[in-house]
Amino acid sequence: MIDHPKDSSVPKSTLTELIDQYCFGSIDEVGLEQLQQLLRDSRAHRDQFRQEMQLHAALHEVADSLVSDLLSDTDRLDLQSPPGQVASLSVWPSLGEGVEHAVFGSPVERSQAAKLSINRLNRNFFSRIGAAVSGLLLGIILTTAIWAATASARTRVLNIFHDSFESGPSPVASGSPMEPDAWGGDHAKIVEALPSIQPANGKRMLRFLRADYVGKDPPTGHMGDVYRVIDLQGHTSELSHGDTLAAVEAAFGSVPFDESQLFHAKLTMYALAKLPADEAAWHVLIRAPVHLAEGSLASASRRQELSSDITWQQLSLEMRLPSEARYLLIGLHVADGYAARKHGSSPPAVEFEGQFADDVRVTLRRASDRD
Repeated sequence: MIDHPKDSSVPKSTLTELIDQYCFGSIDEVGLEQLQQLLRDSRAHRDQFRQEMQLHAALHEVADSLVSDLLSDTDRLDLQSPPGQVASLSVWPSLGEGVEHAVFGSPVERSQAAKLSINRLNRNFFSRIGAAVSGLLLGIILTTAIWAATASARTRVLNIFHDSFESGPSPVASGSPMEPDAWGGDHAKIVEALPSIQPANGKRMLRFLRADYVGKDPPTGHMGDVYRVIDLQGHTSELSHGDTLAAVEAAFGSVPFDESQLFHAKLTMYALAKLPADEAAWHVLIRAPVHLAEGSLASASRRQELSSDITWQQLSLEMRLPSEARYLLIGLHVADGYAARKHGSSPPAVEFEGQFADDVRVTLRRASDRD
């Protein structure tokens, strides 16, 4: 026997090594006797023993759960252990009844059969899990991380575009979004806060100026249109399921206006398999809503009347994307309802006095996911 004074200092690696050997069922009689002596002679050793045994028990419980879920029914581990059997890890070395009660709070079963059972459990468990016992905790962490990532992927909302007009080029008044990574359409510009209206988000916002674009002949229109192309080609894996939903939301605002005036905000979205080849093709496509609808794989729109009493109003739109969609064309629109009523569908190009858009977001998610 090894004679250590009460609470003597023994290298932790020695005690830890003996505890590991005990847990894995590889401890011999000499090692078991040494472990018993260390535990009898030192409260600190008993505290360490209790903590490490609790850790082993927790690892067994977690790993058993993870492996049971990972393996098929035919490949599941047969630990010969009913629910709660992990408690057999409380089969401790014999310390003497008084010490055992002080350490564990209750008498400890020390039958040879129980010891054989725990040793068999340990050998079966670790031999079936893999060769690197030291990597068990890392494996559990990695597996859990993979599961978490998978669960996150099932329920995630993928943000693919956000523009609150804090940076980037000004919209191009070419009638279409010809420039990459830029807004294009009718006359509009990016402005900072005005005395009568603050941006919905950040320090800048998009201001609609006119319901026509450079070179439009004749210069008519009651609706200001600004478009942006969102490239989906990096998200083909998400689209391949055929149940991906694209959502667009934007804030529309206006300075106070007279009750005799009427303004509408409109949000549109079109799924395209390819983009028009040139500016002329773009103009043909977006000249009328019917052309866009016919030339797209899917389309959706939503309109809302602007209020003179509410500075910013939120508008959102959602649409299922066909698996072959490679581009998303989103449109921000403001219409002068009074001009349309007075002049018909082709009034002289309206000049907007105080209508804005801000904080545009585009997201993707699976239709099968619950909100």
